[in-house]
Amino acid sequence: MPRRSMPAEWTTLAHLFDEINESFIDYDGQVGFLLRCAGRFLPRSRTALDLGCGTGRHARLLAEQGIRTVGIDLSHRLLRQGPKAAPAGPLLVCGDLAALPLRGRFDLVYALNFVLSFLQTNEALLNALREVRRVLSPRGVFVMDYHVFFPPEADVKLREGWSEECVVRGQRLVVSHDPTVDWTTQLCTDEMTYRFLEGRRIVRELRTVEVRRISLPQDLACLLQATGFQVVAHCRRFDLDEEPAELGVVVARRARPARAG
Repeated sequence: MPRRSMPAEWTTLAHLFDEINESFIDYDGQVGFLLRCAGRFLPRSRTALDLGCGTGRHARLLAEQGIRTVGIDLSHRLLRQGPKAAPAGPLLVCGDLAALPLRGRFDLVYALNFVLSFLQTNEALLNALREVRRVLSPRGVFVMDYHVFFPPEADVKLREGWSEECVVRGQRLVVSHDPTVDWTTQLCTDEMTYRFLEGRRIVRELRTVEVRRISLPQDLACLLQATGFQVVAHCRRFDLDEEPAELGVVVARRARPARAG
């Protein structure tokens, strides 16, 4: 199987990864969700594995809660940023989700912010899920979110695109998205432009393309079942208790073997 590659922008902008994503990602809220999942579904949560950890921000926050966490990512450049933020932080390892370079077992395994949506085929996702099951402790919990384009505003976004912005080191950063979806393959191709501005002047521009898989909830449930998982919660964005008008997060554990006779 060919080795997967990182999105181009995070190879170039690795040194700004945390600063940019802090504007767009609620790390504290996501870690709070992981802790609620652990409290509800785990008898204990001493160890965790962060799939697609980037610089290890989630892992550092979990470590502050007493959970020994290991992070894994494809990008050497992103991984090198982690110790700069926290020299005594969690162990960060370079590796591929389809062949995790780990032998231990973890109580909590998670893949957030659409990490598994970059696996574009059933084969690639099945391989990754088998690896997750291999390193998940017998009573452990697996949490993942996935790329879904079915909220009410999705049609408008797909027709017109959208943009989001933040301030990075005194410069205004505008990230523009121009997505197209091939519904026969369930792949969303997002042509993205990063523009750094001083006033109205563009001082730097980076163009990149991300291709992510759009997963239908029923398809994802079948793939999890095929790799030996049982879904224990299927909810909207990081809320276990809200009525799931929009799905996007799965919590699963190892399926119990069927009893003979």
